[in-house]
Amino acid sequence: MSWIFRADKNGDGMKCYLDNVDTVERNLKDAGCDETLVKEFIKLIKTGERKRQLRMLEKHRSNLLEEIHKNEKKIECLDYLVCQMEKKMGKKIVVLSTSPRMGGNSEMMADAFIRGAAEAGHEAEKIHLYDKKIEFCKGCLACQHTGACVIRDDAAVIVEQMRQADVLVFATPIYFYEMSGQMKTLLDRTNPLFPGEYAFRDIYLLAASADEEASSMDGAVKGLEGWISCFEQAHLSGVIRGAGADKKGEIENVPEALNAAYEFGRNV
Repeated sequence: MSWIFRADKNGDGMKCYLDNVDTVERNLKDAGCDETLVKEFIKLIKTGERKRQLRMLEKHRSNLLEEIHKNEKKIECLDYLVCQMEKKMGKKIVVLSTSPRMGGNSEMMADAFIRGAAEAGHEAEKIHLYDKKIEFCKGCLACQHTGACVIRDDAAVIVEQMRQADVLVFATPIYFYEMSGQMKTLLDRTNPLFPGEYAFRDIYLLAASADEEASSMDGAVKGLEGWISCFEQAHLSGVIRGAGADKKGEIENVPEALNAAYEFGRNV
């Protein structure tokens, strides 16, 4: 934008004016100035009263900032109401029991999580893998283009349920200091989720091991974290380690693990 310099009538030196009144008027209106302010400002251009013009602009700017602060407060109130409504509506939770053993220790932890979630008003569905047919990923990457796996088995339905869930919970026994093979096979088959949208944000791991050391589950945690790292909007929200539970039902001897799973469900 160009400027025109003219000597003022009082001989005080050179005054600087915008050469396009229309441009000034358009900018004032875009800034939300009312007609009265616009007309007064244009009038002052002709008289060269720049200090009054500056005060007018600063006052209007101050008013805009005050309005912004008021709106921010309104937005905070709305965000609070939305948050409370979402809590009352409940979350959609998919609990994946990956043990090959029906009613095993990790599945008992999953059931405790589900009880807590149900009491908190959430919708929790358990999917157990011991009666599902899930083949190994072929590594063909066709799903990255089509969004669907070429293998026709139970994995496709499970993966779609995972996509729509707000929360994912993986329950696994620890085999050779790692997650179960069934869980790893399922994770590999979730490749169709990678290029698309997904609802899940919070992910939990419930692990049970015969080894009494909590560190025996580090491999499973690391493996799940690797999977989660491929989904930028998701994160690992909690891990429960049920150590020292070998035979079926022995997790009852570790009540703190079952109680923790229940509380996770209540506070998901």
